[in-house]
Amino acid sequence: MLEKMIGGRLNRKKYIMYYLATVVTCVFLMFAVSAIMLATGQASEIEQGGNVYLSGLVIGLLANLVTICLGIRRLHDLGKGGKWVLVVIIPAVFSFAVYFVENQLLTNFASALDIAVIMALAVMKGNDGANEFGPAN
Repeated sequence: MLEKMIGGRLNRKKYIMYYLATVVTCVFLMFAVSAIMLATGQASEIEQGGNVYLSGLVIGLLANLVTICLGIRRLHDLGKGGKWVLVVIIPAVFSFAVYFVENQLLTNFASALDIAVIMALAVMKGNDGANEFGPAN
């Protein structure tokens, strides 16, 4: 299953489309979970540690895992692997970790770093033809 998630290559167009689909799905899930909890009275107060907060944390963690897998496959299209995976993982984990910190400067830096990596992966042209990770898409 791991090979299917991170194996192979992902061209620019598919990377952008899958990334946007992930974002839209997460936003929809957050609204749906919040609406259900508010409608059933389980989330009369949205506070840290509450049901809405914890469900948002789980959805955010799953979204980060999906975007890391997308980034790995995109790096494969660029002919990169191994240590280059850290280029995708570190900003994603960093942006998730600062969610718990009350420092606005650190939060802004983490977001900017995450956006820079996403944009770089979205615009860099992949290898023409086959490479060690598979045929061109």
